[in-house]
Amino acid sequence: MKTTFPIVLKELRKNENLTQKQVGDIIGVSQRAYSSYENGDREPSLSTLSDLAKLFQVPVDFLIGGFLWAVDPNYKEVTEHYNISNTKAFAQTLKQMVELARASITGEEPVNVFEKNK
Repeated sequence: MKTTFPIVLKELRKNENLTQKQVGDIIGVSQRAYSSYENGDREPSLSTLSDLAKLFQVPVDFLIGGFLWAVDPNYKEVTEHYNISNTKAFAQTLKQMVELARASITGEEPVNVFEKNK
């Protein structure tokens, strides 16, 4: 099963309009090392993972895909179920996460964006 970490990391960096070199400089690794995280060729140390979470202001759990249980808590292999290795499907998953957050704030019933697009 493919990890979602590289996809999440790249999207967070792009969202902040940062280059790979800038992120590497901020967290204390080379641009080459950081690039290998985004390419899925290398995994960061726990310390570096923590630095990335602080930089992007997200929980470590979000970086490593642990948030995916909220999309479908009854399905153990969520990444395979929603084909998260596919960037378009991953974007759809993130939309669902935003919808769940919105619903928890407003107290409304969340919309299932997966059903909505069928």
